[in-house]
Amino acid sequence: RCEDRVGEKLNVATDRDGDQAIWYGDCVELEVATDIHSYYQLAINPSGAHVDLDRGASKEQWFNWSSNAEVAVETVDGHWTVEVRLPITQDENDPLHQIVGNLPTQSLSWFINICRQRIRDNGAEYSAFSPTGSASFHVPMKFAHFYSGRSHQFPADESVTDRLLALRAADELSQSRKWKEAREA
Repeated sequence: RCEDRVGEKLNVATDRDGDQAIWYGDCVELEVATDIHSYYQLAINPSGAHVDLDRGASKEQWFNWSSNAEVAVETVDGHWTVEVRLPITQDENDPLHQIVGNLPTQSLSWFINICRQRIRDNGAEYSAFSPTGSASFHVPMKFAHFYSGRSHQFPADESVTDRLLALRAADELSQSRKWKEAREA
């Protein structure tokens, strides 16, 4: 959840997936390094547009990778929320699609960072879940450890629904021409 000032307009630089203009506006970045791969980068903006990069590839090949991520964004006055579902595979035969890696464990953890940029006319604001100590988000050695287990439990708000599931349900209803139910989903 990205907090903003009530009444302030979000800076959305693009509404197209794959458009590098995403970095001229507000966005959230997810950076993931698996046990098999150096790291991936996904940038998502308030319109739901996203850009995928394979930072382990040569610079010319960064944008050839597709995460095949499912992305849902909700924007309301005062904040916007991002949900991402990432497909993961252990099969390295198709390195241009999905995240390649074994499921993280305590002994073979992944490394992640969740970063935000907020761009306004009077300047920019950058923040990160795991601060890198530099002007860049791209310091994998500073990423947080991520693994399966009970390292920490966060309180959950039971009233919050999974927007990806709601979007899927609405899509299925609209394909069945159940317009009223789709709007309510």
